[in-house]
Amino acid sequence: MLLAERIRKVRIAYNLTQADVAEKSKITPSAYGQIERKAGNSTFYTLEKIAKAIGVSTSFLAVAVAILSLFLLGRRQEFVHYFRQVLEGREVTKGFNFFIN
Repeated sequence: MLLAERIRKVRIAYNLTQADVAEKSKITPSAYGQIERKAGNSTFYTLEKIAKAIGVSTSFLAVAVAILSLFLLGRRQEFVHYFRQVLEGREVTKGFNFFIN
């Protein structure tokens, strides 16, 4: 699941509108909409504000990006391991040290 999709699914699960999250994040509704549509680039600071607005950790949102990065870096075994956890519905918030090695 990509970051934008994860943000959208969490927002919907909490019955929040894009306008609700934009207001709580102190960003424009247009900018927030672009983030959900994968059209806009966002800073880590913006992602922190969105995570706080929808009541989740930034690491929860970043997992999808981290897993995709493993694939792009050619780290197949680690990618498969974490991707399977996601497919099985397990939350993957540990193991961010794979960027260090």
